[in-house]
Amino acid sequence: MNSAIPIAMTDVFGNEKSCNQQTPNWRYHKIYGDETNFYYGYVMDVVLSDGSVVPACQASRDQRATATTWRAVMQRWPHINRPFEAGEQIEFETTISFDRAQTTGDNVNYYGQTFRYVLGQGLTVNNRDGAVGPLNVNDSFAQLGGNTTVPQLSASGGAQQRLSFMQHAYNLDRANVQAWLDGRRLIHTNFTTGEHVEEFLPGPQAINGNLPFPEMAGLTNNPIQPSCTQCHTLNGVGDMQERQDVVPPKMFGLGLLENIPQQTIEQWAEENGGTVNYVTVEGQQYVGRFGWRAETMSVEHQIAKALHDDMGIGTSFEGFGPMDLADNHVQDMVVYTKLVAVPIPRQNLTSMPGHSRFQEFGCNTCHKMTVQTGTDSDFPELSNQTIHPYTDLLLHDLGEGAFRTAPLWGVGLGGYVKSGNTEALTLMHDGQASSIDAVMQRHGGDAQTQSANYFNASQQARNELEDYLMAL
Repeated sequence: MNSAIPIAMTDVFGNEKSCNQQTPNWRYHKIYGDETNFYYGYVMDVVLSDGSVVPACQASRDQRATATTWRAVMQRWPHINRPFEAGEQIEFETTISFDRAQTTGDNVNYYGQTFRYVLGQGLTVNNRDGAVGPLNVNDSFAQLGGNTTVPQLSASGGAQQRLSFMQHAYNLDRANVQAWLDGRRLIHTNFTTGEHVEEFLPGPQAINGNLPFPEMAGLTNNPIQPSCTQCHTLNGVGDMQERQDVVPPKMFGLGLLENIPQQTIEQWAEENGGTVNYVTVEGQQYVGRFGWRAETMSVEHQIAKALHDDMGIGTSFEGFGPMDLADNHVQDMVVYTKLVAVPIPRQNLTSMPGHSRFQEFGCNTCHKMTVQTGTDSDFPELSNQTIHPYTDLLLHDLGEGAFRTAPLWGVGLGGYVKSGNTEALTLMHDGQASSIDAVMQRHGGDAQTQSANYFNASQQARNELEDYLMAL
């Protein structure tokens, strides 16, 4: 490979990162272990200008810094009884490493799409692996968020699974990488002190992570919390906050929801009697999509409202001034929030009995299962995607007031992401429902027919629906 590869940062203790954190990873044979590991792995060697080769782990810092040619030599490992075969995939990737607290030998990455070389065929494009996780989930609903969907990195829980809502879109466009990282830094910035906030990361990343952002210090005014991530736990549902009557919602897949055509949402309203909450911005009327009451029309609108109402930070967005936070920082937050990936379900949904039960009970009347996004030239990642959000973005009154239909993707992961306990769910607008059954007990009003269908069904049928939702 002929390319300059940036040297990784030193860790917080001043130690140089180890060789396998400096170069792309090359992997062979898609035989999954936990965290989707290959059973073959290689580190690239440095090829010097005179043609001599220096093994990567023996190359000096200067040699790595100036190298433009890299080589990976693959050979069969004796402890794995499998030869190199035509049609097998050789996968290589570059990773985004952003935390200086990562010590040598301990690396947390944000992964994007990989490159795949098929033996006997060559480098391939649009070759997304159908077996996108250790459980071989690959049916028609596997890509809940279209091509933004990220694999399940761990089937057994642990740190990787708790980070399920914090990955970037699997198809992240290179033009948006820097803004995504800059936006992430802002989402994790304490706007009172300027300190970086990581509520949870494995190992030393939890301490002495990203450097402070002093330019952001002192921007808050009577904040509910001084950082976004202190409400939205690991981008999932958070706890009820002071001065609030709804819980902070999940923060992934939002760019896809914004890209659902307005006419589609209005058509859903005609079909199921839901209410479109129209909002006016700069004299024009838009469909409200975000917030428990669908009070904002775009991700940018929602960010501006949250900054203003929850932190006392003004922006240039109409109604939320005077401006404290510059437009470029707001736009970085928009890029990040739009491009947080939707996680893959943990099972093949279409083969589960609950897939039929969901429709038999009428849940899909409001929790729309499938929709096509429109086109957005600024975000090709979100354009023309077939997604499965399980929402209509409309207001419905279930007997406790009108609230927007909650997207159900990721609902089964919510408890584990928040607390490490799969069963500890935080559901409904007030977070007071802790099980699927408790949710159904509160589905009156517009959803009383669906609730009756559920409670009149057999215990087996209800269990099948619950298992289905927990697999989302």
